[in-house]
Amino acid sequence: MRWLSKICLMTIGLWLLNHGMAPAQSPPEVTVRFLSSATGAGIPAARLSVYDLRNMPPLAELLSTEATEAGWVRLSPPPGEYLLRVQAEGFSPLTAPFTVEAEHSLSVDFFLDPVTLPSELEPEYIRSLLRPEAMLICGFIVDEQTRRPLSGVQVTSPEAGVTTTSDARGYFRLYLPADLPSATLQFARSGYRTQIRQGV
Repeated sequence: MRWLSKICLMTIGLWLLNHGMAPAQSPPEVTVRFLSSATGAGIPAARLSVYDLRNMPPLAELLSTEATEAGWVRLSPPPGEYLLRVQAEGFSPLTAPFTVEAEHSLSVDFFLDPVTLPSELEPEYIRSLLRPEAMLICGFIVDEQTRRPLSGVQVTSPEAGVTTTSDARGYFRLYLPADLPSATLQFARSGYRTQIRQGV
């Protein structure tokens, strides 16, 4: 038997219908989000340290703070070059530079790698899901604003005529024919803007 299984992993963020972009503020505001690279969900209680690179050596800590439940941190540092360090339980630490410019607000997403993958993404588990002549598409869906998992999202492929629904962890799994040239996925839930991903 010939196996033509393919795997497509994705993270989808859905916007609330009434969601709008916040206007830029002055002095410049830096908004940082800490997200799981595996699921796209926010990382609560991530510990952030910011260092001013203008005053080196030594590397002095400018501030230290903790992210919100949704993984957000808002800062208002003066323009300059900075180094960010973040630690969160269950995730590998991350260090990255960033620049703050005068009169320009900044929004940055940092993706942290979990020390242990979610069970749905473990290689052995994924191998157990493979089917002959089928393409496996799986991933996680989160609220774009709160970064919390979204259950009850209908995921549909019009070309294949198949539909599935995300569970309490925002996880979904869908099988498409492996010989399908390309597929369109539609993500829909009441109260949210429908998203369409083409060329899957």
